[in-house]
Amino acid sequence: MILSYIYFTFRAYNLAMNQERVAAHHEDEVNPSFDIMIVFGEGPIKDIFYDDELDNSQQEEWSRFTQDPRHTIEPNFRVVTGRREDRFKYWHTGRIASKRMGRFNALAAGHALLNGLTRSVILTGGKAQDEQIDREELSMQEERPSEAELMKDIIKKRFGKLYQDKYGKPIDNVILMEDQASDTIENIKLSIAKYPYLREGKTKIGLLTANHHTQRARIISNMFGLNISEASAYSSQMLLTQRAVFRGKSQYVSILGAMMDKTNPAIKPMIREQVEGFKKLDKLGARDI
Repeated sequence: MILSYIYFTFRAYNLAMNQERVAAHHEDEVNPSFDIMIVFGEGPIKDIFYDDELDNSQQEEWSRFTQDPRHTIEPNFRVVTGRREDRFKYWHTGRIASKRMGRFNALAAGHALLNGLTRSVILTGGKAQDEQIDREELSMQEERPSEAELMKDIIKKRFGKLYQDKYGKPIDNVILMEDQASDTIENIKLSIAKYPYLREGKTKIGLLTANHHTQRARIISNMFGLNISEASAYSSQMLLTQRAVFRGKSQYVSILGAMMDKTNPAIKPMIREQVEGFKKLDKLGARDI
């Protein structure tokens, strides 16, 4: 734990020093580093259950996760208490229904907007669901929130007033949405289809996604002609770690460090998914783009 904190603290300071241009613009909305950042969601959207609705395997899964959330694979559901009629409200609350990396990406996006790293963001992610969970008694599919919607909810609740006070305008004005994508290729493809100016070459574009996803997201973006440099593909965990280090939030640094540790059992499935994704890119001859 101590070594992890030291390592990721050093990485955060080092990254901050190597990105002086970012620090220089953090308080300057007139000259941000990017005109827009594409922010990736993470699925599936969590289903909302109450204690008495869990079967035995779900009870065991939830118990393991709550005992050690940093090192346990996150369930594709969230257990809540309260009134049954509040299920829909919980389902559309970002901090409850979003997966962990989606929450990190949203918080990093709000931080990037508030501190002038980017003028605006595109939140991309559709209504991803877990095919293994029976939802016959849950809301209809069309009522499901999208990853983009949940990220926007997090950003508005955490940064809305701060942004309004600082810039004198609603944060909604700088949040664009793409809410149909089901994977990384569609994240980029559908974002470009909805906002064609992304390919005009006049817009400074950045990416913001989970640490393990930055490289593949950049490669796929470049497949579609966005010309994203390595320095323009940001890790949400590293951006949040920088902020936590400078604020002296050592516990949060430790949490973020665990979420970047490739040996962490909670992260290994995501790493395997990226490996499979790279294999597909190799077949397309896209790895060298």
